[in-house]
Amino acid sequence: MERIGFIDITKEPKLYIIERKAGNFEIKETKQFSCTKDYDISISGLPDDIDEFYVSLPVTALNFRLMELPFSDKGKMLSVLPFELEGIIFNPPSPPFSKGGMGGFVLDGIILGGNEGKSRVLAVYIEKTVLSKIIEKLKAFNIDPRVVTSIELNKAVKDFHPEKLLDSVDMSQGERVKTAIEEIRHSLINLRRGELSYTKDAERTKKSLRWTAILGIAAVVLFLSSITLKIVSARKETTAIQGDMRKIYSEIFPGDKLITAGLYQFKSRLKELKDKEGQLVGISPLSLLLNLSNINKGSVTFDEITIDKERVMLRGEAAVFGDIQQIKDALSNVLNEVNISDSKTSAQGRVLFTITAREKKG
Repeated sequence: MERIGFIDITKEPKLYIIERKAGNFEIKETKQFSCTKDYDISISGLPDDIDEFYVSLPVTALNFRLMELPFSDKGKMLSVLPFELEGIIFNPPSPPFSKGGMGGFVLDGIILGGNEGKSRVLAVYIEKTVLSKIIEKLKAFNIDPRVVTSIELNKAVKDFHPEKLLDSVDMSQGERVKTAIEEIRHSLINLRRGELSYTKDAERTKKSLRWTAILGIAAVVLFLSSITLKIVSARKETTAIQGDMRKIYSEIFPGDKLITAGLYQFKSRLKELKDKEGQLVGISPLSLLLNLSNINKGSVTFDEITIDKERVMLRGEAAVFGDIQQIKDALSNVLNEVNISDSKTSAQGRVLFTITAREKKG
């Protein structure tokens, strides 16, 4: 639940205390307060549980210009209005806000309608010195309004005629409360712009970001502490992994006797094979090596693996011929035309062999 204070500055100024709950609004209390023509405001008995404030000014406090613009986008309208009004509105220098001209005003605009690509626009503006005085007077009561609008203007534009803006708009108490709730839902105008913008949201964001940064730093410190505690354990695991890697590397590449950096050497060998893979039609060196590593090789060791186009050749040695036959049978599951093209016994009594095969299609 959120409690909103809506300050209605009129001939009989009132403060409406409205509760917002689950998107619904309900008027809870109405308080009168005093406000002179010079905006000397005095509010007594102000509740301290109000979350935010809105202020409504009478149409007699505002200035208006009817204009026609060649677009209907409000963002473009707000960027163009100061230039359109410059020179039309006389405004002497009004320190501290400007040296004169439109720089001395806060303005907003309402698109009343349009046709043939043109929009009828009502420019709404007020002197910065006047609005600044109202905001400063309210700050004395710890009130910083999120929006400065006009419920009288809200009613006037619904069936718009310029003469309606010449004097206060006649509205019943019920109408004023109903329109105040409309303005909370979606404000027709908001004169808190530029130098007089509402800044509490930005301050909350800065504070939130500051706390986020502090918590982030704390999280990083904890993370680094955790990492430090894990380093010793990781080093032990790394040593064990390196030992396993040397063993696997030796099995796949028995011809390499000097293994100083197993991971680097393995990556280097794989890179060599991958570079050649683009020249091959179907045989994947990586798949072949993976298959070889998964085969029960018995006493077989491979001294040379050659892959060329669709053909692969394996040279190695084994203690007995039966182990070579097992390798051939296992390779037949993934390759075609697997043959033991050569076998002979070495001086050491081991069987030297050559196996050839082709890519397995489809």
